[in-house]
Amino acid sequence: MVTRKTITMATLLAILSVALVAPAAMLSADTTEVEIDVAPGTLNLSYNGQWVTVHTDLAYDSDTTGSLAWSLNGVGASSVFYDCSGNLVAQFDVQGFTVPNVISLGEQLMTLEGGDSGGTLFYSGSTTIRVIDVGKRQ
Repeated sequence: MVTRKTITMATLLAILSVALVAPAAMLSADTTEVEIDVAPGTLNLSYNGQWVTVHTDLAYDSDTTGSLAWSLNGVGASSVFYDCSGNLVAQFDVQGFTVPNVISLGEQLMTLEGGDSGGTLFYSGSTTIRVIDVGKRQ
């Protein structure tokens, strides 16, 4: 005999499974992989510079790629523009990466993502850099 409690639990489990699977399917079906190069290739967390710059192989278009929200490991882009080849470049304030738990020392996977304000991801690319924390020389 099926009780009301059993039906409620089954419904709840079905909703949770769809909620967990749907975003992954949405992100992987229409996401275009881009090649990226992160500069500096070795990031010193004590660095006095201002920018972490990501060069892509993606053509820049102010109406499409230029209007998306870009992030690198969850840090939002400070500016997005094109290089001399017409490819998208994104710059990130280096201070965004010094916050604990954004990146860690050693080899670090850096993932660039570009999506719309609704959370749909259109572009993604990853590369590995080295992260160190060497203080200023006295």
